[in-house]
Amino acid sequence: MKTRQREEIRRQLRAHGWEVCAVEDCAKTPAADAWYLVELWQIRSRWTPVGAELFISFVIDPAYDIQAKDRWRGVWLVTGSRQRPANQRNQDDEVGLVVSKGWRNRLPAFIAGVNQLRSSNNPEVTMDTQFDEFDEQFFHATDEQTA
Repeated sequence: MKTRQREEIRRQLRAHGWEVCAVEDCAKTPAADAWYLVELWQIRSRWTPVGAELFISFVIDPAYDIQAKDRWRGVWLVTGSRQRPANQRNQDDEVGLVVSKGWRNRLPAFIAGVNQLRSSNNPEVTMDTQFDEFDEQFFHATDEQTA
């Protein structure tokens, strides 16, 4: 995985109301139960529901040499989930982005999945709050374009 891919994921998350609030470099301090991760981001929603938190995981291909110097080259999957991954098995509430040719075309669906996790993370979310969020996004984008 290339740095520009991570930067684009971060940029898209930010554009959809997320902030990266913590980064765990699993490559430098690999825990026995997280050997399959290179990095783990904890993200927090700035949009409704404000404060909702999710995890973005950068997963190494199981066939890749995890002892390799550049573990980022072995990243094949980025996942989003409500809970910190406990193992390499998929979680029920997990969305994924395969980072291979055409990844940029799949990125909007991944971001939409992350946003869906945000909404389903809070049962208080209603259509009214979602419309308020849309208004905020629309008018903020319009203000930036006219500036």
